[in-house]
Amino acid sequence: MRRIVIALLLAGSAPAAAAPADGFRKLIDDHWAWSMRESPVYATMIGVRDYDEELGDISLAGADRRAREAEALLKRLNGIPVPALSPADQTNHAILKRMLEDQIEANRFGQRMILFNNRGGWHQQLADLSTLLPFRTGRDYESYLTRLAKYPELNDEALRITGRAVKEGYTLPCAAMGGFDQTISGVVVEDAAKSRFYQP
Repeated sequence: MRRIVIALLLAGSAPAAAAPADGFRKLIDDHWAWSMRESPVYATMIGVRDYDEELGDISLAGADRRAREAEALLKRLNGIPVPALSPADQTNHAILKRMLEDQIEANRFGQRMILFNNRGGWHQQLADLSTLLPFRTGRDYESYLTRLAKYPELNDEALRITGRAVKEGYTLPCAAMGGFDQTISGVVVEDAAKSRFYQP
């Protein structure tokens, strides 16, 4: 009888002992799913096909929303007792904590409105889609065209943000912007069939 009672006590305590590790694993999974949703192009690149028709939300309201969601994830993370995790997960905990804290802090500064430099910007990111995405099925081409059709709206939002950045004094030094015009003119061609956008 004593052995049965001890066994029952051990069985009852096992889930509690495993809870921090299980909670951390769930948080990692939730953070990954969130990251894929907020980075739809990257998600497609690595084989997560749930957001194939999206470009992502570059708006400042979207950045504020992501910061709030990162704060919620950080709160969950801080509630997990680090000593109860394995050495590997303690390292993962520290890395995720730093990532979330950096994301939250970065959103507090005007630099978040600087969306381009002399090596590219949102326009180049769109032009690069033809080299980054898979083109194996009809659906792949359809989702690519859907993304291209969403570009004007994204471009308008990027220009609104850039206008505000200039007004508030958040700009890169002129010396660092040499050749920027070529990042735009370089994707404009006389023959549309030779465009990077048309390549697929």
